[in-house]
Amino acid sequence: MNTNTFRMHLLPVALLALVSLALFANTLSSPFIWEDKDLIQDHRYIKDPGKIPFLFTPLYWNHYSPSSKGQYRPLRAVTFALDYRFWKLNPFGYHLTNIIVHTANVILVYFLLFLMVSSNSKTSDDDMAPRRRFIGIPFLGALFFAAHPIHTESVTWIKNRSDLLTLFFFLASLIFFIRYTLKQNLRSQTMHYLCAMVCFILALFSKEMAISLPVIAVVYMLYFSKKGLRKVALGTIPFFLVALLYLAFKAILLKTIVSAETPVVLSFYIHVLTVFKTIGYYLLLLLAPYKLSAERVLTSPDSFRDPAVLLSAAAIILVGILIVKTFRNSRLVSFSGLWILITIIPVSNIIYITGRPIAEQRLYLPSFGFCLFLAVCVRSLGSLQAGRFSRKTAVNCALLLLSVLFISYAFTTVLRNRDWSDQVTFWSKTVKASPKSARAYNNLGKSFSDIGREAEAMDAYKKAVELNPDYPHALHNLGLSYCGLGKLREAAALFKKAIAIDPSYSAAHTNLGNLYYQTGNVKEAVDEYKKAIAADSYYGGAYYNLSVVCLGAGETQKAIDLFKRTIELDPNNADAYYNLGIAYYKAGKVQEAIDAYIKAIEINPQLVKAYNNLGGMYVAAGNDTEAIPLFEKAIELDPQYAKAYNSLGVLYASRGMTQEATDILEMALIIDPTYFPIHFNLATIYYNAGRFDLAIEHCDKAIELGAQVDPGFLELLKPHRR
Repeated sequence: MNTNTFRMHLLPVALLALVSLALFANTLSSPFIWEDKDLIQDHRYIKDPGKIPFLFTPLYWNHYSPSSKGQYRPLRAVTFALDYRFWKLNPFGYHLTNIIVHTANVILVYFLLFLMVSSNSKTSDDDMAPRRRFIGIPFLGALFFAAHPIHTESVTWIKNRSDLLTLFFFLASLIFFIRYTLKQNLRSQTMHYLCAMVCFILALFSKEMAISLPVIAVVYMLYFSKKGLRKVALGTIPFFLVALLYLAFKAILLKTIVSAETPVVLSFYIHVLTVFKTIGYYLLLLLAPYKLSAERVLTSPDSFRDPAVLLSAAAIILVGILIVKTFRNSRLVSFSGLWILITIIPVSNIIYITGRPIAEQRLYLPSFGFCLFLAVCVRSLGSLQAGRFSRKTAVNCALLLLSVLFISYAFTTVLRNRDWSDQVTFWSKTVKASPKSARAYNNLGKSFSDIGREAEAMDAYKKAVELNPDYPHALHNLGLSYCGLGKLREAAALFKKAIAIDPSYSAAHTNLGNLYYQTGNVKEAVDEYKKAIAADSYYGGAYYNLSVVCLGAGETQKAIDLFKRTIELDPNNADAYYNLGIAYYKAGKVQEAIDAYIKAIEINPQLVKAYNNLGGMYVAAGNDTEAIPLFEKAIELDPQYAKAYNSLGVLYASRGMTQEATDILEMALIIDPTYFPIHFNLATIYYNAGRFDLAIEHCDKAIELGAQVDPGFLELLKPHRR
């Protein structure tokens, strides 16, 4: 790029970047929403840089990824890992990355349109003049793309970074490919072609919908390239081969082509109608992006006479007519229509997308074509001159249309961004926009539950079940709410119903097991935990709960093995390390117990009980000096943790510090007078001090609370009883 070209682009690009950043600046304070929690907050692998290569393996995506089955989006996971390195769990940084990538996409849109307009002789001379750079198609198209409200779900919702990355590499690949066709030097051609291929692969590694790029490349060549058909074929065949290899990789190693939950079986006729309806729905959202929602219910039509199908078919026909009629006189318009259809078709429920059959985020790539169409319309209106319709009037009309579109888009985008201000606001807005969505009500209930508003959570879960009585997640969550109220019978019935609907629902099996264990039905609990593991051998929660049961039943070695498996699946499970420490201690492995407690504290520095137990291990190892600060740390973290006071009191007594021991144990009794070890330890100290009445009093209290007191100690007290 020479100096003149650089200067020509500098101001438009700077303005586009400023607009993009300004429109989404109010998202920087938004928290993690919905799947962000699984993909970032609780995602153990993004927190370890050494695990980044693992994020590219089929093993990770088949078993360890928190995403839906069938996804393969390693680049998104890698960028989350990089964000975590700089920002830890501060959502600000993740939102900032999304905004930066969107801004980069706006700039790529500008340069791709510049290349397209340059190739189109009918518009290039007028549009590429430096004095017209702010009213030319490249700038207008990029401006519309920066502001289009349909992009809020992709930019504002962190988990949808896959859409941003896909478009970035999609556009970069296409730009490199176009430049490859323009170059004459073999070395330069090779470099641009290789860059185009690498970017295409990276686009596929970002999201499946990049699969349409080879078709777009062919259409571009046929529309704008002066190369022959043979050149088109030779240049694009390797892209098609890569696309086929990618599909084979997903089908063979990931066992599916498209991300899906429970598959929906439709007749061929109904399926075709559903595809028509989906395409029409997406075209409407591009045209009128004002009633936005994260959840949309798509009902499959049963007849072609369904109004939605008829309107969709009419819209598709109109787009087709537009493509054909404008092919000769306005290839940019024709190309924009083809871009929209080609990129929508892969997400039009040809393979029914069960989880979210309609999702605004899927329009991030197709919207390029629509923004190009708008830019051409505004630009053409500004150039119109016929009869009494003067050029000045045309320009004013074009500026008015541009202002109305941009201001309405910008206002809607900024307003929509505010819906992500917190979980409750987000899902409240969603159920208002989509009142028939059971999942929206279920997620609203979860949001209420997370902040302790359990009554409202139950109402939302009940509404979800009312809308869809066979929705296992809502049944399960309602069961958890009943557990919180102590209504165990109702909870058990809901867990069982969820399992009957989805026998592979590991969380429902696990929580039913927890309920059984809580009510003393240990055998039934173990059976449910085993069923959870059988349904999903990578579900760490079931292993953890089963290992706790084994530990309580005295099956120490089995508990150790299960805790190790839990940690293998969830290396950041501090409680698993804590209980592993207990199991090691019971097995007489003091050093291993010490290591486990240290790891638990490293993961969760607020885990009070781990400090107490680690101190106990140091005492058992004869290292009192290391133990005292650990007991004190436990007390500092939780001044109401009586066990730490008791541990410290016993240690003081063993060192002959009788008064200090007595004082701290008496303090522990104030905190928890029902903890019998405190009474027994005080009885021992008072007996050794010759204060037999107090020794007897505390010994009797310990027995009353359930302590098994050494008969020898009771014999020592007998002579002193009155």
